[in-house]
Amino acid sequence: MDKVYEQAKDVHVRNIYVYTNGEDAYAYSDAACEEKIAADVLSDLFIKGVIINDDGGLFKPTGFVVIEEIGYITYIKPDEQTPTTAVLTTLYSEEYEEQ
Repeated sequence: MDKVYEQAKDVHVRNIYVYTNGEDAYAYSDAACEEKIAADVLSDLFIKGVIINDDGGLFKPTGFVVIEEIGYITYIKPDEQTPTTAVLTTLYSEEYEEQ
């Protein structure tokens, strides 16, 4: 069994927002959508329970995967055209860079 422990940086943090600008599919760390999130950071956020802010709508992600050093986080949002259907949406990170 693997355990995920909170770190000192997580103390008193209830949740963290990830933003999208609607023009591209990147995950951003700021509401102005200027700073893309790295794959390792996006993975950590997913594990700890991030909230995706998509044009004011708030969504919990359903999955995360890294493919060829890019992180993909997926969430479901309502279809604006048909209220009884949903749209599977994916945001991606900037390419992972070895430190």
